Parts: sequence; structure tokens; C-alpha cells
Amino acid sequence: DEQGGTPALAAALAGQAEFLKTLEVAGADLAKSVAVTAPDGGVVESRPFPVLAPGRPSDDVEVVDLAATGALIVRRCASSSELDALDALYAALPASTPSKKQRGLERRHFVDARRWLDGVVRRALPGARVAPRAKFVTYSEDCCEMKPHVDLSKPSQECRELPEDAPAATTHTWILYLSTCTRGGATAMLEDVRRPDEAVDLVRPERGALLVFPHRRPHAGQQTDPADPPKIIVRGELLFADAPAVDRFNANELAGVPSGRRGDEAGPS
Repeated sequence: DEQGGTPALAAALAGQAEFLKTLEVAGADLAKSVAVTAPDGGVVESRPFPVLAPGRPSDDVEVVDLAATGALIVRRCASSSELDALDALYAALPASTPSKKQRGLERRHFVDARRWLDGVVRRALPGARVAPRAKFVTYSEDCCEMKPHVDLSKPSQECRELPEDAPAATTHTWILYLSTCTRGGATAMLEDVRRPDEAVDLVRPERGALLVFPHRRPHAGQQTDPADPPKIIVRGELLFADAPAVDRFNANELAGVPSGRRGDEAGPS
């Protein structure tokens, strides 16, 4: 599937390094499982992708609650070394075949088998449980945009440390911005996909900032500006461990964020 769903992917998610080696010896093309990073306990030498490793977290992480849309922004969520590691992984990945419906958007899929991204997100949002499948999205052409839409959920069984009453699917989208764009490319939080010009909140790309919002929240990627660097994000899905509370749009309580770290202003702008 578009997320790279192959036997090699399933083996990586299960931490079965020996089975990955068996597939390789049998002639399996591991390249079809886009960037299956080798799980702990084994190395798939034919896939020499950069390894994501935790860096020193920032001392001034700021969590901002966009209460009107149920979104959260975590400024300085990832350290400079962690962002550099993501840059290196992005550069090493092949781009998937572009969709004819979304000209100028380039995607690069990968699976975080070591759950490094889960750890980065949970440093700031302890209640989050991050699914390992993720992708980079690049707005590769000038004046490129993503049309209004809502996001689909993914099966939650791939997430770690779930409570017994966890929902069967993810509930929220996460976006980590890898570039700062001051003129264009904002993520617009909408009330209705049919009214793209009526944004409730605008979140401008800020390198190292994390945006989390419910899958059902309509949103759009506003047109980029040629004066900005290319807009690059890494995105995926998550859910919060407090499953009964997911139905509320205000996600701050779900995240387990200490009250002293919450903000009152709008997102990166």
C-alpha cells in the first residue's frame, strides 16, 4: 500500500530482525518497504539509511493550546541534532510516485521501527502514542498548496503502551515542521472544507515546531511563497492514552501537559 505495507514492513514493526535477513536471503526486494529502519537486535545491511537517534531536548519547550480547533502546538519540540537527523533521512529516501490530483507535493514514506519519533513527541506530550508509519511531504513547486480535507485514521495496534480500552484507530494527526516559512505555506485550521477562506487558526511553519490536531478537523496547506525556503514537513498519526476523552476537541488535557507549560497565544505566526 502507499504506506509501504509489505512482509518486510510487518517484520520490522514486530522487531523480527532475523526474519528480515531471511527475506533478504530469499531474494526479497527490501527497497519495496520504503525505508524500513532496522529494529533493535539486528541490522539489514542493504538498507543503509541514517538512523534516527535521540538528542538533547530543548530547555524551553512551549506548548500552545489552540482551544477553538482542538489543536496543540509544541514549539522547539525537537533539538537541532534531531532535526538534522531527520534532514539526513529525508535526503536518503526515494520519492514516491506523485499524485496527479496534487501537483507539486512530493512524499517520502518510512517506518520508524525504533519508535524514535514516539519518544520525541512524548517528551512534550506524555499522553500521546505515536504510530510508526510516517512520511515526509515537500511542497516542491512555487505557489503550491494542499486543498482542504480531513485526515484518515490508521490502526492503533502498531502503537506502543496502549491501555486496554484504547480505540481501534488513531485519532489525531501530528506534523513536525522542518523548515520555517514566514510568507506563505501556513496550515489553516478550518470549520468546513467548503469554506477554505474562513480559517479559524493559521499555523505558520516553524522549524522544530510540532502541530497536533484531531483527524476530523478540516484543514488545508495554504499556498507557498517563492521567497520562503521549500516547505518540508514530516507527519503521521497518533492517539492519546486517555481514550474516553478523545471525543473532546480540546486536546490539552489528553496530552498530559503540565499547566505551567501551556500557552495562550496563537501558533507560530
